[in-house]
Amino acid sequence: PDHAQAQYQLGKALLDAGQYQQAVEHLELAAKYDPNHDYVHYQLQAAYRKASRIEDADRELEIFKEIKARKRASAVPSGMGDNP
Repeated sequence: PDHAQAQYQLGKALLDAGQYQQAVEHLELAAKYDPNHDYVHYQLQAAYRKASRIEDADRELEIFKEIKARKRASAVPSGMGDNP
């Protein structure tokens, strides 16, 4: 039960099956156990949106964007992108 990837996969399957509240529960656990994976937050925002929890969905979307931005920034080699 405390395995983030298992919770994520189960949550995603429940989301695909239209069982939004159950999906939210499992995706929330996945995000709790491993908060640094952007795809978990993306699926969680989708589940929140389907469950009509728009504020929660917007919050998770922002977390998703922040993680993606950090990954992009850390992928740029030093000195790259400094020239206009």
